[in-house]
Amino acid sequence: MTPQEFEELRRRSNEIDDDELANAIYEDWMDYTADEPADDEARHRIYARIASRCFNRRQSITSRVLRVAAAIVIPLMVGVGAFLFMEHVYSAGGEAVYSAVSTGPGERATVKMPDGSAVSLNGNSSMEYALADFAGNASRRVRFSGEGLFDIASADGKAFIVETPTVDVTVKGTVFNLEAAKDRDYTTLALLEGRVSIKSGGSGNEIEMSANEKAVVNNLTGQIEVSPITDNDNPTGWNTKKLYFKNAPMRQVIAQIEKNADCRLIVADSLQDKHFTGLIPIANIGSAATIIEKAFNTTVTVSRN
Repeated sequence: MTPQEFEELRRRSNEIDDDELANAIYEDWMDYTADEPADDEARHRIYARIASRCFNRRQSITSRVLRVAAAIVIPLMVGVGAFLFMEHVYSAGGEAVYSAVSTGPGERATVKMPDGSAVSLNGNSSMEYALADFAGNASRRVRFSGEGLFDIASADGKAFIVETPTVDVTVKGTVFNLEAAKDRDYTTLALLEGRVSIKSGGSGNEIEMSANEKAVVNNLTGQIEVSPITDNDNPTGWNTKKLYFKNAPMRQVIAQIEKNADCRLIVADSLQDKHFTGLIPIANIGSAATIIEKAFNTTVTVSRN
């Protein structure tokens, strides 16, 4: 799929609701059979069929789709997403071939790397890597901007290096959440498993980190501060769609909901310094607002960004 086709399919998919999209994908899945990997012509044919149905057909989901269990529909949606992003490759001249993925506001993507590593991208994020860096004995390198959850596979001692506008992160096999963008004052890395080193691109300061530690880098000065991950940090809340809090000030709770759900909550000033313990799901922001309203007998107004 060409980058132009990819962007067109993304635009058309965003114009219809999830039920219509699931119905179109289901029908194409049931109709299409392949005894061997699809060639370029077959891939373009699949794209054309799905895009045509997504754009032209406006029909409600049928009882047949309602009977499809999540074990079929959800893996199917994930598989299509992986196909779209996996095929987005380009040449930078000569023999250098890159794979690239980007997400718009409110979009999510999970990319499976050639070495078995997996990267989940939050909205407004991008990543690219040279395919040659994942072959032979070279270090594995990716260029990244935005927020992402990295699950890095070990590869016979080969380093995995994440280059961002503000810091470089070097790992050998670990899980971490990274939030790095050139236009932000701070870069944040939460290390969930393994060990990494993080190096400021501005000052050259470099430190080693262990599991369950969080590093905050001042992008202006290059200063790096490391502290333990706390119960209220929720570094992967954007990915799990669940935020857990333990005696957290409501100003922190509200700030995390707004950041991870891409919205604004309007509450009484008197609520800001109260404390909250519990789980807040953010897949449905209305449910999150209701939990706060019932917990504090107050009114919450949701404003979409």
